Amino acid sequence: MLINSHQFDNLLGFYTHCFCVYHEKVKSDFAFWANRLDDINVPWSVQNTVAVLAECKDNQRFYFRTLLKQKGITVQ
Repeated sequence: MLINSHQFDNLLGFYTHCFCVYHEKVKSDFAFWANRLDDINVPWSVQNTVAVLAECKDNQRFYFRTLLKQKGITVQ
């Protein structure tokens, strides 16, 4: 799967939001992120992959780009 840099930047924001919701008990705003990511044509499967990556607190040790690459998602 290939994403562009604009999609990457927004996915990083989404990942950070998910991570804070899951581990810091921040109030969720998943509807905002779903709409935003849909508007820039981020595939649903990529959105779900990012949300799942945020569930694992140990993933904070890695660069976001590295996590995506491990899941077969690369940035143009």
